[in-house]
Amino acid sequence: MILGGEGSLIGSTLNIVALSQAKESENWDGDDVRFFEFGYVSLPLFVISILYVVLFSPYLLKARQQNEASIRQAAKDYLAVFFVPEGSWMVGNSIDLSGITRCPQVTLREVERNLRPIAITDSKYYIDLIIQAGDCFIFSGSSEGIGNLRNFKGIFPIVQKQIDLLGNRRRRRCLFEVVVDRHGGMAYKTVSYIKFRETFEAVIIAIRRTGSTKHYYKYGDLNIRPGDSFLIEAKNYFDKLRANDTNFALIRAVENTRPRREGKTMDKYRAVHCVLGVIIMVVLESVGIADICSTSWILAVTLILNKTLTLEEAKRAIRGDIILNNAAALGVARAIEVVGWSTVLGHRMSSLSTGFGLFGVLCGVFLSTAWMSAFVGGTTTALIMLEPVLSLANELDSNTKLFFMVLIFGANSSFITQFSFQIMSMIMIPGSYSHQDIFRFGIILQILLLFTSVGLSILIWD
Repeated sequence: MILGGEGSLIGSTLNIVALSQAKESENWDGDDVRFFEFGYVSLPLFVISILYVVLFSPYLLKARQQNEASIRQAAKDYLAVFFVPEGSWMVGNSIDLSGITRCPQVTLREVERNLRPIAITDSKYYIDLIIQAGDCFIFSGSSEGIGNLRNFKGIFPIVQKQIDLLGNRRRRRCLFEVVVDRHGGMAYKTVSYIKFRETFEAVIIAIRRTGSTKHYYKYGDLNIRPGDSFLIEAKNYFDKLRANDTNFALIRAVENTRPRREGKTMDKYRAVHCVLGVIIMVVLESVGIADICSTSWILAVTLILNKTLTLEEAKRAIRGDIILNNAAALGVARAIEVVGWSTVLGHRMSSLSTGFGLFGVLCGVFLSTAWMSAFVGGTTTALIMLEPVLSLANELDSNTKLFFMVLIFGANSSFITQFSFQIMSMIMIPGSYSHQDIFRFGIILQILLLFTSVGLSILIWD
């Protein structure tokens, strides 16, 4: 998060939004921020963070354990079986090196070889188990997590042969969640009896059944019950085609589950187009020929025209909640400036830091921003704190760019609560971590980043 959020101008939303607002402020007298200028400080921060995680995480964070909560959650998750084919890159590697245990929103429950369990997640040696061709992995997880597994190279769903019978145009298919209706014709019949694939032009990838954690290698013999939830692969308009089908009480499309484009010549051209497009966009922004907003729009349009993205995918990428959140933060920041609170807060911060010098003042800016970001988010915090911080810089007759950079590093470097970043909330339940674990691990990192960020910022921009 440090390298991504602080490594460049487009590393995070708050970098672009805050810089745009700073340039419009009457208190701004600094130079423009170059595209990779954040890297002068972010790269040392990255190295420090990696060393801290490697050296101290074994002592400050407990090892992941399967507790009662995760066992109860397993009954609510989908169960899916994936296998390792001949020639897979995973053959000969350990489970830990394969990275299969780090897939988001899924948990590896068991490994089976020749239909016999050889490792389960609470055993001591399953991480070091060497993978062989034909091994089967039993996963539990959300529909989105199972969907991500389909794009994991080296493994395939156990029903891959059935999927192949649906045809070659997998890019026109995605995953759907369906719930069996008790009044439909499927209830209390087997999957093979109703000829599920032929009837619905779909294949069952995973199953969720209340109170059951049993997995299946072949769904043909599965006796369907009312209330069963299936995760199926079908044509991307399956929900519209079966909207009035009495067999299903609910049909929901799982977002972003279309397979990746790969394996064809045109897919390579599209990949080159994406890479070159980003490089050109960065170069044009760096030399000042075009702004990042204009070039990103042009790149998005060209990606739609060459079918790298569909129009629907482009529309879904525009997150209304993020736009609304940023717009609200801009309103709050403007209100603070209009009523004069920015000046008051600037004076208050200045008075509290009196006697500590420039280093002490900037430490106060970093800490106040980081602690506020821990609860209301980095973008909102940066916009609210922007005017008071710029006002403080002018009052101290200091470089506003220096104060702005410290503000950005503080907003991007908050690690004391699980609310700071979405990924931190996602790992709490799977890792069995508590609020105390996050705080204990994050507070020391926060102090390291504080002194490093402020010290380097003064050396570079003062």
